[in-house]
Amino acid sequence: MQENKILNLWQQAIDFDAVVTEIGCLHGRNCIYIDEFGFDEKSGTVHMIGEVSGSNCKPVLLETWCAYKLQFTGVLAVQNTDLHEWTWRSSSCFDRVIKSDWLASFGESVASGSTHFLVQTYDDVYDIVAKDFTFQAGQ
Repeated sequence: MQENKILNLWQQAIDFDAVVTEIGCLHGRNCIYIDEFGFDEKSGTVHMIGEVSGSNCKPVLLETWCAYKLQFTGVLAVQNTDLHEWTWRSSSCFDRVIKSDWLASFGESVASGSTHFLVQTYDDVYDIVAKDFTFQAGQ
């Protein structure tokens, strides 16, 4: 692995705020698995479907695995980074990025009401600028 990695604009964040889902905060590399990812540019939506490791939720779930669907709406931009190329860490696997330089680069008139979200999965990290999200846990 390279020692001198260059941080992209969107990776120069000040702080992170863990998103609390209906099953708690999601932590650890083995927490979020994606079976399906989709980005519909026309409707401005991103969806992720997969499973969450219950043992990596805070508080810990009794079930070993829990199905989920995560959907972002009002999406302005999506960036995917291979986990092995990721040069920084966050507070959980699903965060709001506080004082995001990437979000600010869109300008207030474009990004007003949007949030920079970060989703770290087993293999990839997704940076998503969106207006809102829904997280649904299944059986």
